Amino acid sequence: MAAAVVYTAASSPVPARSTPGYASLCLLGAIPQCALRESGGTGIPVPLVADPPSSWADITPPSGQPNPPGRYLSAMAYDPATHYVLLFGGYGELGLGPWVFFQDTWEYSGGHWKQLVANTTCTPTTCPSPRAGAMLAYDASEHGMILFGGYRYTPAITIISFSDTWLFAGGHWTNLSATAGTPPSPRFAGSMVWDSYDNYVLLFGGILSPVVSAGDTWKFDGTWTNLTGSVGTAPNPRDGAAIANSPSGYIMLFGGEHGGVLWSDVGGCSYSLVAFWFFAGKWSQMAITPTCIGQPESPSPATSVTGTYPPCGRVGAGLGWSPPNNRFVLFGGQ
Repeated sequence: MAAAVVYTAASSPVPARSTPGYASLCLLGAIPQCALRESGGTGIPVPLVADPPSSWADITPPSGQPNPPGRYLSAMAYDPATHYVLLFGGYGELGLGPWVFFQDTWEYSGGHWKQLVANTTCTPTTCPSPRAGAMLAYDASEHGMILFGGYRYTPAITIISFSDTWLFAGGHWTNLSATAGTPPSPRFAGSMVWDSYDNYVLLFGGILSPVVSAGDTWKFDGTWTNLTGSVGTAPNPRDGAAIANSPSGYIMLFGGEHGGVLWSDVGGCSYSLVAFWFFAGKWSQMAITPTCIGQPESPSPATSVTGTYPPCGRVGAGLGWSPPNNRFVLFGGQ
């Protein structure tokens, strides 16, 4: 899949200043009035009524400038406290063969990559161990980025999953595992995001073993708490689901797979279970039609489709909130 699909939240009122998480939403750029107030402007931007023109551009740094080595299943998220994108870990080859796992940390800001922590400088007490598939999310309460879980392979190609909790703030990593309470079970490829309405980091699902996906819901507010059983109609077990927050505090979770089978209209999985909201501590199933839209990468060119059809079920897609467009944007996936 390579076509972008937009989805407008059904209910996205501008939150009051007293709303939990308002300050973090301002930092995230999710409340237009914050920027307007700082610039002295007035009024509220009008959302676009049509898809914006394509504006993709290759911004890979020229040869000789810092650039992370190619990798897969790295952890990456925006840090509004420092206004840069943080990248950690993943695996690649580096000319050394498969299964080279990274533990380096990079920032992307102002059109440039900068390595903050190198693989060679890491120790067990200063960095998360080399891994891929870790979950990474901004935490306004901790004023930094929370990283949880991930996996790596042993030389015998046995999977080792992690359940440690780390904080990246002030340019360095801190292991919070000793004070984080009982954590979720070891996993990778779960869905984790800052919940601005409830003021905690939300974690759902992930891969427990090659054919077993988790279906539990957790919060992290300095310590881990298992919310499973008290969060309404929770999504079915899955991993690789896309997740993102919005200005209204509504969190969207879309797609994913269970035991290697996509939550979609194929493979025997129910398409009605492909999308969910999380708001005020509760999950709710999103009402969408059984007909979906998917755009192959090739040979057909990307097209814009109007109507109320959702994107087809997929795993590993990118999802985020676009303040200028006042809507969620979903891209790609398998």
